Formats: sequence, structure tokens, C-alpha cells
Amino acid sequence: MALSGAQRIPLGVERSINLGYGFHRDIIAEPAPPNTHVFESVGHFDYLFYGKQKLAALNGCECLLAHAIVYQEGPTGNTFLTSRCWVAELVSR
Repeated sequence: MALSGAQRIPLGVERSINLGYGFHRDIIAEPAPPNTHVFESVGHFDYLFYGKQKLAALNGCECLLAHAIVYQEGPTGNTFLTSRCWVAELVSR
């Protein structure tokens, strides 16, 4: 049995980082979006979760304070401050 030079990358969670208080940041292997002209057929994307609920695709994420997380949403670039009970969008004036 011959194998091609390319290996299949399994899809799904590659890494999960516990941020505390029910939040976690997951890096997930997913099929790359169509028409993105990428070399690989699989992309590696960051998401912020609270429990099993996906909150956002991430561009960046930092743990702040004891009970809050600041993250930048990937698709929009908007920045949010969130805790278990609330979410606030951070804007400059």
C-alpha cells in the first residue's frame, strides 16, 4: 500500500487552555474557508468558550483581574471584556 506525501491532519480540538472560572481557549483544526487561497486545506483557529458555549473567534485573549477576560474577536477586530455574568465591548472615545 503506497501513501501519498501528504498526511491527513485530524480535525477537532488540538489544544485547550483553561483560563479559569469556566472559560477556556481552544485551538481547533477545521477545514480552511473556501476561496482563501491557502496552502493547507486545514486551518488552526482560536476560539473562546465559556463551558461548552462558544463565545467568539479570537484574534487575541488575555486573562485580567481575578474573574474577567479581555479578548479581541477575530472577524471584526472588536475588543470585549467578559466575566461569567456579563460582556462589555471596549471602545475608544
